[in-house]
Amino acid sequence: MANRQSLSDRSIFVLRQTIDYFDNFWKTLTEWQPHDRVSIFQRLRIPYWSPARPDPALLGGDQRQQQQQAGQGRNVPFHVGTRSDTGGASALQDQMRRFFESQGYTFVKVLGAGSQGTAVLFEHAGQKVVVKWSTELPAMATEMWAMRKMVGARHIVQRKWRPGMIETGWDNDSNMMDTILTLEHTYEEELQRALGPGVPLMGLLRKISQQQAYLKDSELWRVFLCLFRACVALTYPGQWAPPGFVPTDDNDAATREEFVPTDAAGAALPTDLGILNFDMNDRNIMIGDFGGGGGNVGGPGGPGHPHDQVPVVKVGDLGVITRLLPRHRGDFFVLVAGRVRGNMWYHFPEQFTETWKSVGGMESLAADDVAGKYGWTSNLWQVGRLMTIMITRMLPDVPPACTQGRITKPDGTAQTVWTYSGHLLGSEFDHYDPLLRSTVAWCMAHRPADRPGILELERLIAAAAAVDRSGAEAEGRVSIASLLGEPPAAAQDPPPAPAPPRPAAGPDGRGGRGGGDGGGFGGGRGGGRGARGDGGRGGSRGGGPGGGGPRGGGRGGGGDRGRGGGNRGGRGRGGRGAPR
Repeated sequence: MANRQSLSDRSIFVLRQTIDYFDNFWKTLTEWQPHDRVSIFQRLRIPYWSPARPDPALLGGDQRQQQQQAGQGRNVPFHVGTRSDTGGASALQDQMRRFFESQGYTFVKVLGAGSQGTAVLFEHAGQKVVVKWSTELPAMATEMWAMRKMVGARHIVQRKWRPGMIETGWDNDSNMMDTILTLEHTYEEELQRALGPGVPLMGLLRKISQQQAYLKDSELWRVFLCLFRACVALTYPGQWAPPGFVPTDDNDAATREEFVPTDAAGAALPTDLGILNFDMNDRNIMIGDFGGGGGNVGGPGGPGHPHDQVPVVKVGDLGVITRLLPRHRGDFFVLVAGRVRGNMWYHFPEQFTETWKSVGGMESLAADDVAGKYGWTSNLWQVGRLMTIMITRMLPDVPPACTQGRITKPDGTAQTVWTYSGHLLGSEFDHYDPLLRSTVAWCMAHRPADRPGILELERLIAAAAAVDRSGAEAEGRVSIASLLGEPPAAAQDPPPAPAPPRPAAGPDGRGGRGGGDGGGFGGGRGGGRGARGDGGRGGSRGGGPGGGGPRGGGRGGGGDRGRGGGNRGGRGRGGRGAPR
């Protein structure tokens, strides 16, 4: 218990609160009302487990099965359990439309709206752009900062320079301009019609699931490479814009392939100053256009991989991110508040590991090899989650099952790791490339240190994506291009297992009150709340995920004066954003 005394009151409050969140919402689908539960979780002892216990994820046989049965598995077909991504009306829309039409833009449609702002599709000078607008600067500040750091990265949705921006500067001070973020439109209208309401990757995943589509290995590798390149971009922020690039009214930065930067000895540059994206989920991965190579010539291996068979896939919506600088690695509050940021379906082991219950202070947290060990491999784990969904066509179990599996490394040697995609290595999916399944399982290793190194993974995925498989891929496989256009006859894996029954939807999330007496998490996105009298610093977009089941976990949540979470949550009142 000695470590317990080294923690601030607000750190103890948030640690207790996160333990309650994972035990009483994330695992069980029970409606979680954080403000009402303060009197309950404030009685939790810290460390919760004393003495410390072995990591339950690494239990064997019957013990692990009993642990999994305590939760509510959600492994259902993706198209059954997926969420709608359409937004409702917003008070900002009329104001936004009038402002941009006065600047020469043509209104096309509202793409989404919520308490944090509105996203609208406009057309200007024959080019479509997506405009995000919020009436509160803090709601956009994090994303604006991140988009500046991602200028030139081919696999990150790019900020677009609008007329008038050059007068107010790169970091302009205009109140009107500061609340606007203009992004490239990453999909053509015909793709939108083909995919239905879920325009991002979610729409493609729904089609794959509905048709029981048996995809091509070559195309899965190319999607994997796109997502990996996005991870590289986030790991090395500020390195992708052309040298000397200065924005003008009609001058967007050329994009280039995100190769891993290396030193004179050929080793990857350090990865510890990258951007951590807590929200790399299927609604925030965007489908772009078909096209040629990956951008500027001059990087390792040439201009980059082509997008002739598979459209470019990009990461968008960088509002739930942080950059952990060296001083943050020793800040207990920053690390524990990160536990509940992001999408409940994509929480990674660094957030959900049960060993947080053995933590009583910074010393015990530093000794843990999973809890709070955020890094570029946290982004990679979410990529592994997306690839697993593409292969299995299922929403994964929450909490996921950790099993041992033997993965193949680039040098041909095998390594046994604890992974959350161990089921990919079994016979059920042996119609897919063994190396693909092994690599995805490797990315989803429980321990961050067991996941692949950034340079060895680049070489592995790039080499696999470059293999010509046209003569080897069996008939009956479905191309992504066909799914984005007219749907072909359904192709099924041999033989498909019967789909499990659809579970009852969990209760809608409710927003936390945040700050003041209650602390508390709001819904869908963001970080923790502080102790009494302190709004907390958990994240610029609010509290922990709200709601449960297919309807839960909307975009609400406290944070910087955001609304409460779930689809019907109340208002949240939050504090400062996470350090950037």
